[in-house]
Amino acid sequence: PITGAEKVLVFLARVAKEPDLVASAACINGLPGIRIDVAAMTVAVSLAVEDDQITRIYAIANPLKLARLETPAELRR
Repeated sequence: PITGAEKVLVFLARVAKEPDLVASAACINGLPGIRIDVAAMTVAVSLAVEDDQITRIYAIANPLKLARLETPAELRR
């Protein structure tokens, strides 16, 4: 995990500079997140939010763990 506001900001700034990057909003393990596709690689990034601030970013790149990312999830409250 990436922890701390400064580290999170640096990570997001680096990711945003990738020319082949496609990002879309996603719900990952019940957390707000982002699906990032860069070249032939997919990464699922979930965001832990506390007091209206992103406090942690969890990234999953293992293709076996991302197999269900293609399946639409039913959203519930």
